[in-house]
Amino acid sequence: MEKNEFLFKATEKNISGVQTRIIEYHRKPTDSEIKFGNGATHYKSFDESACTDKNGRIKKRLKHDGLIYTQNYTS
Repeated sequence: MEKNEFLFKATEKNISGVQTRIIEYHRKPTDSEIKFGNGATHYKSFDESACTDKNGRIKKRLKHDGLIYTQNYTS
């Protein structure tokens, strides 16, 4: 499989009908999540527009709700 197949796992249409790329990130569980039995790796999908820097490159790390998500495959 090519690297881009992992990078862009899915596409979906936004409100205007234009297809957008969805990029999947993951993070380790927090101490409180482990304490309450949710100790698995957490995955979250983000729209491409939320994952790009000012130069249009996809970020390797993304901060969301105070937690840092990491992406394995970058372009």
